[in-house]
Amino acid sequence: MRDVRSSLLSKKPIDTSPLWWELRGELSGGVGDPTGLAETDGPLPHPCVDRQITLDDAQRTSDQTLRLSPRHTVTVRVGEGVQLTPTEHRAAVGLNDAEMFQWEPPPDEATLVE
Repeated sequence: MRDVRSSLLSKKPIDTSPLWWELRGELSGGVGDPTGLAETDGPLPHPCVDRQITLDDAQRTSDQTLRLSPRHTVTVRVGEGVQLTPTEHRAAVGLNDAEMFQWEPPPDEATLVE
């Protein structure tokens, strides 16, 4: 029992607060009527996106760093004839120190699902 306690006490705490994502973009197409911007029978009365994260790979490196390869799938929910062109996105990870996370962009280009 003492070994487990020692092991737990030697670990750095990590914040498990949710990931926060922001996606900015420009709406085009049939945007003249604000009531038509949202998907018909959609979950919200305004344009929105559904986001799904899957883990493609997880590896422990030689320096004991855990390297994760997540895949983020974003589905745009807008009205018929309306398009979203993403211009930027941002992410925040709970209250953790940003220096703890060494983010690298994916090797392939992102794909937007509409």
